[in-house]
Amino acid sequence: MAAEEFPTLAAISERWSAVEGELRALVDALSDEEMERPFTYANLKGETWTYPLYRAMLHVLSHQSYHRGQVTTQLHLLGVKPPSVDFLMAYDMNFRR
Repeated sequence: MAAEEFPTLAAISERWSAVEGELRALVDALSDEEMERPFTYANLKGETWTYPLYRAMLHVLSHQSYHRGQVTTQLHLLGVKPPSVDFLMAYDMNFRR
């Protein structure tokens, strides 16, 4: 996707809502057996790795936390108060209502 496709914060937010909805639908549809199935990928070095699908999904969560920290740092450097990236706070707001 090109930066031009997201000229405003509203455009980014709209796209993210769609992606999040698709991801939630995918996860909701997976059975325990499907979460255990082998997931194979090639990394940027061309190496092939196989893990149970749930482990690959845990990696995605962990990796996005890393990037959220980068964004938070950049916002702090710009003098902007970033939103909370606390997992439990997000969980409480989204799943424990």
